[in-house]
Amino acid sequence: MEERRRMLRRTADRQLWEAYNRLKHEAESGDGSGARKLVRRAIRHHCKVHIAVQGSIQSGRSDTWTPVDFGIKGRILDLSHEGCSLFTRDALAIGTQLGLRIELEGYGKIEARATVRWSKGIPAKGGVASGVQFHGLVPDHQRLVDAFLRHMDQTAGL
Repeated sequence: MEERRRMLRRTADRQLWEAYNRLKHEAESGDGSGARKLVRRAIRHHCKVHIAVQGSIQSGRSDTWTPVDFGIKGRILDLSHEGCSLFTRDALAIGTQLGLRIELEGYGKIEARATVRWSKGIPAKGGVASGVQFHGLVPDHQRLVDAFLRHMDQTAGL
């Protein structure tokens, strides 16, 4: 079952890569019909993510609240220079602050703070897709993301 899933994913990625190259060729040849479509990437990225929602807890009857990160289950759908899309079981409210630990296959781990910018229910999959924007990403981690994305663009994620 897992091997079949990998084969289907590779086939889909190859088809996306061919479409990307076709649109790129159209954009470079001066035919403006494909230029706008180049803005979005649809290539799957090989990443793992740990998501934490910021919150606070109160201990005992004290008036002191302690900030903590509550881990939630989810996975990364897409990654870009400025952020990523996440899939979670529960909705994330727009404006929610998140802590992300993303493992870029072959490139290492990055840590980022992010803010939820949009959220869209996907009832057929039993969850929600949310777009998050990175902020405060340290330059070394930004370089890792950029290098990873360049590699994925060159190899179509294969």
